[in-house]
Amino acid sequence: GSSLKIDAEHSLVDANASSSSYATATNNYNESNIKFSLNQSLGKNFFGLTDRSTIKITKIDIDNAEYSSLDEIENTLYKAQTAYWDVVLKEKELNIKLDMLKEAEKLYSIYKESYERGTVEKADLFAVEANMRTREKEVLIARLEKEIAKNTLLFLLNEEDTHIRLQPLDSLVITLYCVDVYASLKKAILHRRDYRIIKNKIESQNIDIKIKKNALWPEIDLEASFLKNGLASNYQDSWNETSERNNYEFFTGITFRIPLGNRSAKADLEKAELNKGQLLLSLKRTERLILKEINNKVKEVNSLKNQVELLTSISKLQKNKLKEEMKNFSYGRSSSDIIIRYEEDILQARLNLASSLFKYSVSLIDLDLAKNTLLDKYWKATL
Repeated sequence: GSSLKIDAEHSLVDANASSSSYATATNNYNESNIKFSLNQSLGKNFFGLTDRSTIKITKIDIDNAEYSSLDEIENTLYKAQTAYWDVVLKEKELNIKLDMLKEAEKLYSIYKESYERGTVEKADLFAVEANMRTREKEVLIARLEKEIAKNTLLFLLNEEDTHIRLQPLDSLVITLYCVDVYASLKKAILHRRDYRIIKNKIESQNIDIKIKKNALWPEIDLEASFLKNGLASNYQDSWNETSERNNYEFFTGITFRIPLGNRSAKADLEKAELNKGQLLLSLKRTERLILKEINNKVKEVNSLKNQVELLTSISKLQKNKLKEEMKNFSYGRSSSDIIIRYEEDILQARLNLASSLFKYSVSLIDLDLAKNTLLDKYWKATL
């Protein structure tokens, strides 16, 4: 809070311009001055209180700016991960539809042989062939959707070469587990950046209130100055005299400045206290928002887990149903309509299971994003 000022001044004095009789009798001369001034605030900015507080507020603002940057990075990571799991889903859907195409081709081959032997009607052959063509169309669509998903991921990865072939390392067969809402809430409170930002703003506002209270004090400044003077006929000698001669002036004093009423400072203090009240309300609202978001995300994860378990069971049942119907078909106790319908049932069951597994995987990422722990999970170095 102390300020030190050094002044150096030189002037060439025209003695003939002076009105004194002494001045007219002398020649022109050079005058040099060196002055050291010290100012120490004892009132509003008591030993630099305001200055240090302003620095603390600036550091808090820097921390909040870093939190905002980390949010942007984490959101980018979230988008890339979601796009990656979409590629995994499209790969799975393509494999499912390729499997169903093989089954349709087998069925068509069986019906074609049976038709040539005269054991099935021509309409049945047309039905299974139409089913096979439908499966071929679905495979073409699945290939296109996989390519679109791949290009979306490459865009998010800033990769311009769209000819790159991607082979996901993960599959949609993942371990299922229940998520505890209280453990998730605890992590969210520790890591949520919006919560930290508001707490930092409250801390900054507390510092600002101290500054505003300090502004109610009178200005009391301790001042001291020391001046050395040199006079000579030329420039160099005048500066030499400032150090060699004892021509000096010393001053000390205390300055008081007391504003009448000081209404501006009082208004600033009241405004700062009102701002703190608003921030406290925002903090409480953010706490409630975190509670709502985490609770909803946890319920979504656990609900999708239950859906995956049910759809896994349904997929197995549909597979067994088709297997038993194929036995009936080998005994001549089934029809093409039933077989095609059962194949459609198993196709939808497997696709629904793949979709639920994808949603479950994304819901875990959503939960990590809601807790602001997604970036920490994949980036251990200091950002």
